[in-house]
Amino acid sequence: MRFFFERDFDRELEIESGETPSEAAGVIAQDIEERIAEARAAGFAEGEASGRAAAEIDLRGACETRQAEALTALSSRLKEFVAEADMHRAKLEIELVDFALAVCERLAPEAVVHFSEPRLRDELQAGLKLVQGEGRVRVRVALDLRDRIEADIAKMAGSELAARVEVSGDAGLAAGDVRLEWDNGFMEYSFAATCDRLISALDTLAGGESRPAPFRRAAHA
Repeated sequence: MRFFFERDFDRELEIESGETPSEAAGVIAQDIEERIAEARAAGFAEGEASGRAAAEIDLRGACETRQAEALTALSSRLKEFVAEADMHRAKLEIELVDFALAVCERLAPEAVVHFSEPRLRDELQAGLKLVQGEGRVRVRVALDLRDRIEADIAKMAGSELAARVEVSGDAGLAAGDVRLEWDNGFMEYSFAATCDRLISALDTLAGGESRPAPFRRAAHA
């Protein structure tokens, strides 16, 4: 036989008395547990994301700090390297000046003896070319050079100018000295004075205040 509805009155009485939990209550409890589990999972996920972000920030900050420290150290080392290079270059320059000064001081007297007259002739010939249009020209040289210079004046000045050139000896002039005079001016040259100026310039560099203190030395007397 089939009924339109079936009821279990005994179970309903148990549920009402609290002896048997209702299915609805079980459903609600299960739903609460699921929601709690979802909330817990969401909290874990959020915490994990937050922790990852914080770790990334800390890592980025640490990297930036290390980069800044590395750049500071590199900048300091570069400054030291530049200073060392400058000092090395200054030392090489000073050694070169000292070497040149020593060579000039040693060879200058011999150079004056052997090269003063050839240099005098070159300078005199160049000067005579400048006074081709002038009137009377006077040439003064050392006493022991007078005759030799006068004998060669035609070759140096040319026949036309040579007739207007007067060569004389001057006891005050050294072997490499010459003075060329004309109506509107004069020219002087001294091989020994040129050597002295070169040595003086090198001597100033060798003992001057421009040298770094570790390499500075007293100037020559």
